[in-house]
Amino acid sequence: MNELPTSADPPGLVATGHEPATYKHRPPSVLVATSHERATYKHRPPSVLVATSHERATYKHRPPSVLVATSHERATYKHRPPSVLVATSHERATYKRRSPRLGRYRP
Repeated sequence: MNELPTSADPPGLVATGHEPATYKHRPPSVLVATSHERATYKHRPPSVLVATSHERATYKHRPPSVLVATSHERATYKHRPPSVLVATSHERATYKRRSPRLGRYRP
């Protein structure tokens, strides 16, 4: 099995369009893309952390500390500002009550 050279991997270890099968072996600190981003990620800079198409089905099994979009958010997140992070598994019920402009809990 050939391993990718470590020096070629950008900080954060993002997946490229050619790594759909290997992305699942990467660290759980990776951010996912919104449903709208799934088609456009290949045009984005390598510093943007997103899941590959292969991750769409398996990412839900990752730790709750991983920032992922919930099934309910997949349809609505694309309408939120790009600076807003997606909800975690633990926040599936509460994220929709957050301010779409602030992207965080309100006191």
